Amino acid sequence: MNISNQIYKYVEDNGPLTFRDFMDKALYDKQFGYYTVNKQNKSNSISDYFTSPQTHPSFALIITIFLKNVYDLLNRKKIHVLEEGAGEGILARDISRFSNIIDNKFGDNLSYIATDKFSRYSYWTVNDPKINITRNVDFYISNELIDSFPVHRFRIKSKKIKEILVGVKAKKLSNIELTTSNIDIIERISPYTTILPEGYIGEICTEYQKWSDRVSKFVKSGIVISIDYGHEIENFYDPKRKDGLLRCYDNHTINNNPYRNPGNQDITSHVDFTSLNKALGNSGFIKLFDLSQKDFLEIIGIKNLIDDLKKKYNNKQINHKTYTENLAGMLLLTDSKGLGKFRVLIHCTKDLLSILKKNKEFLIHNKFKLECPLKSSIKGYINFSSTHLSDSNTLPVKTWKEIFDI
Repeated sequence: MNISNQIYKYVEDNGPLTFRDFMDKALYDKQFGYYTVNKQNKSNSISDYFTSPQTHPSFALIITIFLKNVYDLLNRKKIHVLEEGAGEGILARDISRFSNIIDNKFGDNLSYIATDKFSRYSYWTVNDPKINITRNVDFYISNELIDSFPVHRFRIKSKKIKEILVGVKAKKLSNIELTTSNIDIIERISPYTTILPEGYIGEICTEYQKWSDRVSKFVKSGIVISIDYGHEIENFYDPKRKDGLLRCYDNHTINNNPYRNPGNQDITSHVDFTSLNKALGNSGFIKLFDLSQKDFLEIIGIKNLIDDLKKKYNNKQINHKTYTENLAGMLLLTDSKGLGKFRVLIHCTKDLLSILKKNKEFLIHNKFKLECPLKSSIKGYINFSSTHLSDSNTLPVKTWKEIFDI
């Protein structure tokens, strides 16, 4: 049995599934879900997509500098970091490594929990094996976690909202459309029904509030860093995007058919940042920064790291291959048509707002004279020069255009 057969049998026995429940099963089913199976089978190869921590270690270094600035400002004895959706732990490993390079005392006082629902290492810690998430978390970090939250789907028909359920037609999984009674869908979509064209398909994530409420139980006095891609709600429900923002990834190709190969392809949806910010506000968090990834990395100093890389190359400290491979990774991180277009949202608890707001410039300044970290044989980084991902003229432009513009 596979996930398609499992869902087919469920629908036969119980009737149509909400798309949210279908997506949850397709991604997270303990036996057949994409993240269950593929985290195990693809752990030694390139996955169906790549993330910023895999692109270049400078991504983690810039975040570490931000953490160090907050650490200095708040003058806390210990810093506890919780990262969810950590995958193979590349970001966790690099932040822990760079924290000691920047300042040994800071590194010694930083404890890091990295968790992932279905990683081979579903839970691990750095520096403090006894750390647990019942104590206060100073920093909560997520990178491309929220876009994987299951979503509901809907279609506009005669200016009314029809929820798209998952049923069976001709022995295949297919859309079943019914008038929705879901209050969350009605309240969020109703303001847009008059401007959305007939047949418009869209998504709505109702998981944000539950997630932010849970995060608030960990972060009683601290900061939440959320890095992801998406739109504000007025651009999210844009008549031009009549087919919605659901995306499926399989072997480095992109499609919008979630029924094509469930369990063997990733399914994501863009983040509705308006609703996400509202949920975090409802949970007691206040927005401190809202920057593109390009701006966040450049403000804190990735250009200085690129200059150092060029200096090493000109001084013949590194060869041409090392230079081009590292430069390509850093340019991808700040590509305004790709990863650089991702959003970095930083929220804080109310007790820290005054001191953090007064010192916003301090939080994003870089007083450290750091060398550019180089990719190495350390497992986890994508080598763009030795894979079919190497053509930077096709991968970022074509894929990013499909992600952001369709």
